[in-house]
Amino acid sequence: MAGWRAAYAHILPAAFLAGLSVADRAGRWRSRLGAAALPDAPTLVAVDAEDAVVGFAHTGPLRDADLPAEGRAEIYTLYVHPGAWRAGIGRALVDEVEAFCLARDMDELFAWVFEANHAARAFYAAVGFVPDGATQIDDFGGVQPVEVRYRRSLRGP
Repeated sequence: MAGWRAAYAHILPAAFLAGLSVADRAGRWRSRLGAAALPDAPTLVAVDAEDAVVGFAHTGPLRDADLPAEGRAEIYTLYVHPGAWRAGIGRALVDEVEAFCLARDMDELFAWVFEANHAARAFYAAVGFVPDGATQIDDFGGVQPVEVRYRRSLRGP
């Protein structure tokens, strides 16, 4: 929750962020990582020297209806604990997602980013993603931020 609260403090309502429950999220992730986990939708976890989780990425097949899913994957979530920002963990997670996708013959990787999240947009640009013009709006506690779709070729320029 620290990642959400730090990254989205200027985008999502404070009451919404304060109401996020670690216990609820932990239960959802236990389910995802347990028997319900899909081999084509892995969660990659980064840990520090003491085995504390400092970041994770969850990826799987592209979910967007405007593009065929074949040969395309999506980073559903990518978070790094704020205390570990700018330490190369996000880049390492993207590298692992890319390796996973290439091993499965994927050609492109996608991610949705809040338009107002300039730090995340700069990060995705730094690791080779570009906005492709697609946008969507979701609802978070009554606020409806615009999300921008980023894409990255896995087979060169």
